[in-house]
Formats: sequence, structure tokens, C-alpha cells
Amino acid sequence: MVGSNKGFTDSAAESDLLGLENYIDGLTTFIKTCKTPMTISIQGSWGTGKTSLMNFIEHKLVPRGRDNPDDILYIPFNTWQFSQFNMDKELALSLIACLIAEMKIDKQKQAPVTSLIKGLTKKAAEISKEGMLIFIESLAGSRMSNVVEKGLNKATNEEEIDEINPALAIKMLKQEFEKAVAAALSANNVSRLVIFIDDLDRLEPRKAVELLEVLKIFLDCENCVFVLAIDYEVVSRGVEAKYGVLDNDPAAAREKGRSFFDKIIQVPFKMPIARYRINQYVEQCFNDIGLSYDANDAIYEKLIERSIGTNPRAMKRLFNSLSLLSIIAKTDKTQNSSPEDQKILFAILCLQYCNEDVYNAFVRNPDILTADLFAQLRQGEPEIVNEILSLKLKKDEVLKFQSFFAVFIDVLNTSGKEEIDAADLNKLGKVLAFSTITSAGADDKPVAR
Repeated sequence: MVGSNKGFTDSAAESDLLGLENYIDGLTTFIKTCKTPMTISIQGSWGTGKTSLMNFIEHKLVPRGRDNPDDILYIPFNTWQFSQFNMDKELALSLIACLIAEMKIDKQKQAPVTSLIKGLTKKAAEISKEGMLIFIESLAGSRMSNVVEKGLNKATNEEEIDEINPALAIKMLKQEFEKAVAAALSANNVSRLVIFIDDLDRLEPRKAVELLEVLKIFLDCENCVFVLAIDYEVVSRGVEAKYGVLDNDPAAAREKGRSFFDKIIQVPFKMPIARYRINQYVEQCFNDIGLSYDANDAIYEKLIERSIGTNPRAMKRLFNSLSLLSIIAKTDKTQNSSPEDQKILFAILCLQYCNEDVYNAFVRNPDILTADLFAQLRQGEPEIVNEILSLKLKKDEVLKFQSFFAVFIDVLNTSGKEEIDAADLNKLGKVLAFSTITSAGADDKPVAR
């Protein structure tokens, strides 16, 4: 009977299998000891493990449980779950409300902030998002007049807040937020508040930038460390979407995005994907799906590194496909389950995720699968490769295949001869046809050899 709980979800990793311990320890120590206020970014593209890293740091920060931390009050916030159902205008206010609720202070001390948030939420419903952001941005970059400043202490309830300028209410909100932080630190007998904000890069880029602009008002609160998980490219696209690109100048857009980022982030940390030690990760994945794995054979790691790279989420998708196909293969009379066939299937899946155009070229026309083709792919001559595959691959794409197919051919050459023979190619054709069921863009036309 097939075992239960096979496959991999998008949930964050529960244990470090990529060799991140030095980074986890370093970031944890920095968060505990740095001067405040401090804002740290954990940067990386989709699926590089930002959330997992934040979770590992959390476990280091609060080793005895969240109710008894090492001089830390830790609060997590996930922007993705608060950005649904048309809540983008109130996302920043939802964030502040959530933080206040998690600070473990009495209702009386929460009341001023709660009233301000209710009043601002009502205002946000009345005016356009653009108008609200104009108020916020002008507030963040300038100081109010003395006349307006005198009104800060006058509004004490929701009705009075409704009568004041939104920018004034936001100014008041910042002051009340700082008071709430001080009260929370005192009530919990700790010296600093650490706030993790995750999934900023799951927001639409412009929305992510707008949230960061609002957050900027609160990031300079004493005794606070903010840790933001973000893809820098999302910020760049968001800045470009909001402010446009002068004279269609991409370099100017990148510079504007960098300038915006630098104003918010004091310490950037990039996920060290090039230094991931994936052998442990790969071995665990094979064990989890119940397939054989030789720890002394690095062929799987080479295929991964030279095709999809070391992105953990991409590897999860790869192993989910391998798991599904391996289960189906057990009842498919055209397939074998030998270690050699497993490696060929794995190599084909790596190609499938690496470049679907090349994969589909193989599927559409199995007659091109010859020893000469693989020799040309390994040599990396763009014109010849494009002519054989009827594609228009760029030179850098072909050069990438040069490295990948050097390993692919080693997997395919099960006979150990100087070059691939007919038996190897026949086996490739059978496995290739079988693999199409996990390819989102594969042709429906069956492959026959």
C-alpha cells in the first residue's frame, strides 16, 4: 500500500537542510544586539526560503517559547492574508492594529490607537487611495505647522477623529504607536520589540511599495527592529509602476528603485542561494517520497544545479512531479523502475522545468533524438542547436544547456560506451513520452519511437 503524506507543500521548512546555520546565528545575534530603530530586509526571489529563514531566526530569538523570550517581544505579520478581499486601502492600518493587539498591553492603553485606526479607516473609505497616500507621503517627508501640532492632544475618540485632517490623525497614530511600544516593553519586561513582516513580495508590486511608504512612518520607533521579507525586484517594479520611467530609461528606473529601497532599509541581507548545500535537502526529499538515493552519487545535485538552480520551492515542485510519476510508473507496463530509469526520468523533469521549449521540441519530434543532437547540445553551438530544434534560443540559453547536457548525457549513457547508442535513445523516448503528464505546456500529441 502506498504510504501517506507524500509530496511537498509551500509551507516553510521546519528544519535547516541547506546549511544556513551561520546566517541564522549571525542574523539572530544582530537583531538582539543592534542599535534601534533598525530595519532589516531579507531579500530573495520567489521560493528562495525567506519565510523558512525567518522561522529559524524566530526559534533562536524565543528559544523558551513566545511567552518567555530572551529580552525580546516578537510579533509576526503576514501581509498576504491581510491584503485579500479588497483591503488594500486599509492594509497598513490592519498591520498597525494587529501589532497593537499582539503587544499584550491593557485595553485602556490600546484605546487611543484603536480609535485612531477606526477613524482613519473611515476616512480611507471616503477618499481615494491616491488622496490618502498623498496625505501620508506629505506627512512622512515634512513637519506640520505649530497650529496643527497644537491639535494633537484634542482628539480623544472616534467622533472627534472624524473631524480632523487624515494627515493629522496619522501623526497622532505614530505618537500613540510609540507610547504603545513603550508600554508593551514595560509590561513584558523586555528591552526591544522585533516585528517580522513576511510575504511583501506576494503583493502586487505597486501595493507593496505603497505599504512600505506607510510603514516608513513607523520604522523609526525607538527600541524596535523591523525585519521585512521582500524581493527587491518587486520593489523596483512597484516604484516604476507608481512613478513611471522618465524617457523610458530602465537605468533611471533601477536607480529610483534603489534610492527608495535605501531610504527604508538599513541592513540588506540577500538569501545565499549560491551557497546552499543541497545534498542533505535532496537526500531528505528522496527519503520522503520513498525512492532510492545513493549519497555517494552526486548526479542528482548536478542536474538540479545546472537546470533549475537551488531554489527550494522549485525543487519541491520537481520532487512532487517525480513522486507522482514514480507512483504511476509502478502500474504502467511501458515503464521500468530501475535506478537508471529513475535517473533518466529525473533528468527529463529537470529539463522540463529548465526550458519547456527545448523539452517540447523533444516531445514534438522524437526523430531528432540522436547521438549527434546531444553532442551538439554539449558543444553549445547556437546556430546548429536552433536549426536542429527549430527554435530561436539565445546564446546564453544554449551555453547553459552545454553544461546541463554534459550531465544529462552521462545519465542517459547507461551502457558506458563512448557515445549514446540506440538502446539508450529508445529508453529516453519511452520515459520522455511518459513525463508529459506533469508538464503544464507539453504538447498533447503522443510520442512514439
